[in-house]
Amino acid sequence: MQLRIALVLAALSSLGVAAPQNQTDIAYVQNGVREIATDSDSGALMVFGEQAFPVVTGRARSGGAEPLIAAARLGKGRMVVIGNTDCLEQDVLQAGDTARMLANLLRWAGGEKSTPKIGIDRIPGLARRLKAVSSAAELAARDIQLSERNQVDVLVILGRTVTAADVVPLQEFVREGGGLVTGGRYYMLERAFPGKDLAEIPVSRLTAPAGISWARSVVQPTSGRGFRVEPPAELSQARWALDAFEGAEAGQRILTAREQTQVSTTLLRAILDLPADAEPLFARLDRTLAPFARSAVPSAAIPITQDDVPWRLAIAWATRQLRSAAPENVRAHPAAAEFPGSVPAGAPRVAATVRVETAQGRWGWFGTGLYAAPGEAITIEAPRGAVNQGLGIEIGAHTDPLWELEEWSRMPEVATWKPIASTETRVASAFGGAIYIAVPQGGKLGDFDVSISNGVPAPRFIDGQTKLEEWRSSIRNLPAPWAEIESDKIALSVPSRLVRDLDDPAALMSVWNRISDLISEFYTIPPARSRAERLVPDVQISGGIQHSGYPVMMYLSKAQTLLSRDELLKGRVGYALHNRAMWGLPHELGHQAHNVSWSFEGAEEPTANLVALYVMEKLCHVPVAQSLFASKQYRAEQMARYNFAKPDFEQWKADRWIGTTFYVQLQQAFGWEAFQGVFAEYRKLPASQQPKSDAEKRDQQMVRLSRQVHRNLGPFFQAWGIPTSQAARASVADLPVWLPEELPVANRGAAGR
Repeated sequence: MQLRIALVLAALSSLGVAAPQNQTDIAYVQNGVREIATDSDSGALMVFGEQAFPVVTGRARSGGAEPLIAAARLGKGRMVVIGNTDCLEQDVLQAGDTARMLANLLRWAGGEKSTPKIGIDRIPGLARRLKAVSSAAELAARDIQLSERNQVDVLVILGRTVTAADVVPLQEFVREGGGLVTGGRYYMLERAFPGKDLAEIPVSRLTAPAGISWARSVVQPTSGRGFRVEPPAELSQARWALDAFEGAEAGQRILTAREQTQVSTTLLRAILDLPADAEPLFARLDRTLAPFARSAVPSAAIPITQDDVPWRLAIAWATRQLRSAAPENVRAHPAAAEFPGSVPAGAPRVAATVRVETAQGRWGWFGTGLYAAPGEAITIEAPRGAVNQGLGIEIGAHTDPLWELEEWSRMPEVATWKPIASTETRVASAFGGAIYIAVPQGGKLGDFDVSISNGVPAPRFIDGQTKLEEWRSSIRNLPAPWAEIESDKIALSVPSRLVRDLDDPAALMSVWNRISDLISEFYTIPPARSRAERLVPDVQISGGIQHSGYPVMMYLSKAQTLLSRDELLKGRVGYALHNRAMWGLPHELGHQAHNVSWSFEGAEEPTANLVALYVMEKLCHVPVAQSLFASKQYRAEQMARYNFAKPDFEQWKADRWIGTTFYVQLQQAFGWEAFQGVFAEYRKLPASQQPKSDAEKRDQQMVRLSRQVHRNLGPFFQAWGIPTSQAARASVADLPVWLPEELPVANRGAAGR
């Protein structure tokens, strides 16, 4: 053991970690541990306290590393925080060195006693699981009530079960010499405390004084089973990263490219997510970043890249300040003129009363026809019954965050949201944007009115309500830089310059309504929507060339397509541009309505492709066999890339076009009715019969499709390497086997046996 600790200390010393005590502590908890396992996503942590240090790090999506496990000394005691509770709640202790890691953490938290007394609060089975593994079997672990914490050396408690009343007593327990182990994923903690900021939930308030808090980030695994356990990246600690950054700016230290990436990753996350307890760090950041603030203005012409670390950090710092600024202190940001755009000089500011119609269960963003000018406060008056009901004021449709991208062509965060917590709410955005009333799902407010003052009139066409004569004569020429064309099923946000010549938005929306209805028809769901799906073009989006979500996002180059009835209806083979545009839009909308029970891992994208094929066939009159992405020739090209002699399900899951070919073969043989019949079955299933795991989803999909088409599809799934159980295959063995002629002859024979 001493040799192992010495080796770890030597590695840490080469990294230049500041505090010798940290080196000793890290070596202790990592001793004998090379890999730990997880069973699900892991949330990242932020480490910023003087006596806090990272223990295990994983890969950050933006490059560098982020802590998964962190520890700190607080007063006379010690605290451990884990961004994933699998080692506490799931049966993963036997995998890798997971049990050894947890045992080391518990012993360290207990003052490095060999057999500390461990008290477990409301974590079923953990005491039993600890006793079942040799490295932790001698720990005196037992279930206790929280009130019994002073009878043990270490208390283990899940982050989501910590209440506001627990915070002070638990901090006192640690300060007086106790050990505490807690954890959780950030999104599960937010879910447990809806409406609370991540920094304000009880467990965040508990750990913040020790210098550890949660980040809104998922840390990526570094090994097949989870995470390699190595000396953690020094600069993943925010205080040490800031030391390095200041040293580099002062010319006292030269950062390598790897260190520069790590500094950017750590400080960017710290600026955006650190709680107010980190005020000393904030004062240093404000001073260090001030020289870069004026020139930190990204644009499409001059983007801010990953190498522009000071400017990236200055942008993040400005964003944090704007989040908490009082409306009267918000000024128009210089980047607003570039995107989303300025309000024309002389544009009037008006007041309006808007009806928010939620009586029929509608929810989402309700447009107002008004636009908030950059840097100008608006006032919203709402009825008392709407206060503290989860409603909010949304300014700007461009909610796609760009923080994790290597390059920014606009400010990474340009939308503003504020809760309706009183009958009068003032809010301002430095970037401006369309004004919405955001209504959560499941509300019971009925219809109500809100009054808005100091808004700029914006072009807005509501299908079935706005008169075409008024649209043509005045509405489409209103001054706000963004316009909305909407029905009760689809809402389009587009630059106003593109609607000045739009003569017939009603005809356009009839096509969009038809697209929405066809997607409902494909999935056999009612055509009426409880919210209109929104499509929003942007100068830059967070991923892909388009992506699903609320709203569905795409690049500005697609904005004209959204408004072109002719382009939407063409979709002919030979018109590749139109075909691809018409492919992507229903594909993303298909994701919005997808059937969760149907979609096992890897099937989501191919199923959305089926939606696109269905819409193209029914709306654009392009038969599946003539589509650029489903023709016989195209299917042959995809199959040629797949090794049917040794089918690889991992390749099938990773390649949407191979998966699409699989489903198109079924469609060509049995028609759309096969899928629609199965979707209708899923809708009628009671919760007890819905598939619970990915394996159950594969089994049910194969069996239900087989029964629907009266053919045994087990061999077909096997030929493509899609795993199903022996029991599922046996249940359809009474049906005649079906295999397409397109499959290789040898493969057809093997699968059919």
